[in-house]
Amino acid sequence: MQNHWAMCGVAWLFAALTTGCASNEAESKHEPQAPVLLTVWNSTECDIEDLRVHDGPTYAGASNLLTDPLPDDGRIDVQLKSGQRVTAMRRNVEGGHLIAFTTANGLAVDADGYMLQVFQESFRLLPPSANDGFVAHPDGGPGGDP
Repeated sequence: MQNHWAMCGVAWLFAALTTGCASNEAESKHEPQAPVLLTVWNSTECDIEDLRVHDGPTYAGASNLLTDPLPDDGRIDVQLKSGQRVTAMRRNVEGGHLIAFTTANGLAVDADGYMLQVFQESFRLLPPSANDGFVAHPDGGPGGDP
């Protein structure tokens, strides 16, 4: 009989612990995320004419964050929440069609200071620590430490 009550106690304790953990996980998933500042650095050798931050894979419905084109080697700070994607649009030739490139996944950013470098056909996300002392094109070549 004592074994029965001990097993019931263990089962009750297990149920209480797993229920408590599950409710904490559910609550944390619904907490609103504060936006962070992300620096977008244009390294495409073309002007970026349209820059959008959006949820999901499509940029339709998201607004252009640029008031003027972002020139090559230009930078702009934008706000986004972790998990959002970025789309940059540029032209390969003057008067050509806009080409849109979107990050494959939402960006995992948890603080200000991240930098998204936009290349011709790819992106690079640099963490805040990588930006300390970072100089763009110190000798006319690719960016790097002085």
